[in-house]
Amino acid sequence: MTVLDLIQLTWSYIVTFFNFICSISIIDILSITALILSLAGNLLINFKKRTGFIVWLLSNILWIAVNLLGKPNVSQIIMFIVYIGFNVHGFLNWRKSKQVTK
Repeated sequence: MTVLDLIQLTWSYIVTFFNFICSISIIDILSITALILSLAGNLLINFKKRTGFIVWLLSNILWIAVNLLGKPNVSQIIMFIVYIGFNVHGFLNWRKSKQVTK
């Protein structure tokens, strides 16, 4: 492989990466962020951290936005609204259970 071949190959990778970055839509960015927050919220709850409910609540809001910006899926929107209620309930009950055990 010559130096020119290496430069051309590198340039093609740069152009491909740039085209990929430019093709990402706002829905893609929101859904990736919601995915990361959903997993982080689940992990925090598994480690018994109360902030997991807040992180999960934020991810549910983003999932609702993804559904509203893309092709609306009413059943998923309802599901994420119910999940928000579960998150608020869990967050409030977590505090109550901490106060009772003290």
